[in-house]
Amino acid sequence: MKVFFDLDPAVYMSGFAAQHKTYTVVYDHISEGMKEIVFQDGNLKNKWLRDNKAAIEHGELSILDTEPHLVVESESHARQAARTTIESALRELKRKYKTNDLEVQFFLTGKGNFREEVATIAKYKGNRDGVPKPVHYQAIRDYFVDHWGAYIIEGIEADDEVSIRAWEEYRKPGDVHYIIATIDKDLDQIPGWHYDYKKHVFYRVDELDGEMFFYAQCIAGDATDNIKGCYRVGITKANALVDAWFDEAIENQQDWRFYVWDLVVQSYAENMEKYPEKYPDGMTAEEAATENARLVYMMQERDELWTPPMSGSKGKA
Repeated sequence: MKVFFDLDPAVYMSGFAAQHKTYTVVYDHISEGMKEIVFQDGNLKNKWLRDNKAAIEHGELSILDTEPHLVVESESHARQAARTTIESALRELKRKYKTNDLEVQFFLTGKGNFREEVATIAKYKGNRDGVPKPVHYQAIRDYFVDHWGAYIIEGIEADDEVSIRAWEEYRKPGDVHYIIATIDKDLDQIPGWHYDYKKHVFYRVDELDGEMFFYAQCIAGDATDNIKGCYRVGITKANALVDAWFDEAIENQQDWRFYVWDLVVQSYAENMEKYPEKYPDGMTAEEAATENARLVYMMQERDELWTPPMSGSKGKA
């Protein structure tokens, strides 16, 4: 059993497990003097401020500081969290398949990403600019490489490499024996068994459902990666649209990929007419749809750039 393990989410899971915020309120009370309260939960801090709103407004209580403070555990704590993530996942995989014979390949994203050049509507992952990584981010990555033999993937992302290798296995004749370990929904484009190592859930994706999920993502985009999609169209609505279009294509005996893609482009045309400010000047609906498709598409082969479907094609280079 081959296991293709997308480690990028595990780096963040482990890193954030080794740090947390505390929320301190420093105040000066008219009769009690200066005091400090430390909350472990920001919601509790906000409740305290609401409860004392009247005293603040009447000048009985002056707020001097409400800044959150980051508490960071040791690097060894972070490495232990990373180890626990891997070992618990492998334990569940062995239990599920009743075998100790797992060929596990671990992947991390390295330098360079072709999507940065593809994206023109919005900067790819631009929503993460200025958002700090976990303090022990690099130490955890080093641990995965040094202790688990993780591959660092350049030019594409770790989930692209997982996708490519899974498709290679899927296309081999005979029985296939592989599973994808990730928490990233983007990999739901890939047929086969999946294991969500955060929720500890196994599920299967068939080829048709994976492809239809891709077309839904073409419309909805991916907010996590700052891929905008059609403005104000979420994945739930996009899934419903693609399902309906697929049924229409089958009922009318048409090539469903060509039919669905045409309606994806129409969706962008309507969206661009309604919200022109959300798109670059001069961009066509076909260009907007193609850009979003290329950004959400999980590569099936190396050096591949997705292209719109022609009648009878699967819509990729």
